Amino acid sequence: MTGLATKEARIKLLSLDNLIIPVSLVIMTGTSITFLNTLSSANNRWIILISLAVALLLKRSFFKYFDNSLFIILYFYLGWCFSTSFWSLVPSLSFMKSVMMIIAVFTLIRTGIEWVRVNSWTYALDYLWLLALFSLLAGFLGNYAPYDVAHETMSYQTTILYQGLVKGTNMFGMLMSMSLPFMIWQTYKFWSNIRRRIFWMILTGSCLFFLILSISRSAIIMSCFTCAGFFFSLKFNKRLKTFLLSVIISILILLLLPFTLEDISGGFRKLVFKGRSDSSLFVSRQIVWKQSLDAAMNAGFIGFGYGVSEGKNEFTIGEKLQSYAYGREKGNSQLAVMEETGIFGLLLYLLVIYFLLSKLLILFFKANDPDLKVLIGILFGLFLGLIMHSMLEAWWSSPGSPESIYFWMLIGVIKGLEILSLKEWHKENHGRSKLY
Repeated sequence: MTGLATKEARIKLLSLDNLIIPVSLVIMTGTSITFLNTLSSANNRWIILISLAVALLLKRSFFKYFDNSLFIILYFYLGWCFSTSFWSLVPSLSFMKSVMMIIAVFTLIRTGIEWVRVNSWTYALDYLWLLALFSLLAGFLGNYAPYDVAHETMSYQTTILYQGLVKGTNMFGMLMSMSLPFMIWQTYKFWSNIRRRIFWMILTGSCLFFLILSISRSAIIMSCFTCAGFFFSLKFNKRLKTFLLSVIISILILLLLPFTLEDISGGFRKLVFKGRSDSSLFVSRQIVWKQSLDAAMNAGFIGFGYGVSEGKNEFTIGEKLQSYAYGREKGNSQLAVMEETGIFGLLLYLLVIYFLLSKLLILFFKANDPDLKVLIGILFGLFLGLIMHSMLEAWWSSPGSPESIYFWMLIGVIKGLEILSLKEWHKENHGRSKLY
């Protein structure tokens, strides 16, 4: 990319139209960043979401790209979530959450499509730049904070973990994981420019450093998948160079810093056991998972109602238009889907995931441009990482959660890449080309 082209691209990305999506994403997902409290609030995220929906509807082509097998399955899945309102233990909650989920899913997907359509695939991940900026600021300006870690007796021992200027170490780690794909892509994109390469490597390294400090195991697993997707999408020679560079950097860190094998071993145990070396691996999830498994097994074919927890029949919407105080922690999205929407809802959910994976695989193997293949590799790893993360955090059925908002906008970006790729394949083959 030439200097002039880079400058023009930067001006374009900072134009008013192209600032709307990054700013909207920050407001909707940055509710836990303390210095954004006034701007990014529980109520404001809904205002932004509805505003995006209205703006896209005014374009009169809102459903233009929602016409393949994936969206047919998605219609069925979201329709089923809504229909559970009729037999839900808490009908008002299921109705409210399912309607907001429908609005959120299609608005965020259409937003992601619009971003790629306007900016091209080279800048597909640049909608994350503002979220990455604020997340890193929260890391650089933050500090350690007490964190309650469960142990065998399910009492809690306070340990000190790094959470930056974010409410909660897990959310701090998640923000780093959300930012990492953008950092990796920018590093790769500007690798031939040594100054920019160093700049982006420093930011990527900072992102990974804060991620480790957070000891958010679910976020670390998610980032490992993102990195793996990037690594395996590289050509063999680049893959070998990346591996050797990683080994050299690791050796230099060990030589320059006064680590001993005991320090490394102790740090690894702290990372794996969330601040305690004498706990079992999943001690903080054991009771939560058991409760969710029992409820899922009791849900039958139709479930207890979208957003509902078994045995929790009282619900009052708060001033912040959220159900945060309702129900219990479920700890696993798949068990939550089964508990809320039953076996039928779980099957529809699995079909949605299957079609998304198929779409990514087809895009990856049909990509002729090696740079595009790397981008799709990053997105593929990120997608798998988010699914793995959802096995440890039950955000799937929470339409206003940062993870859910991030996920569905990512699906829009993937769909946008498919649309651009289909146009290219159509030009190459001089005929119609459909993935499904």
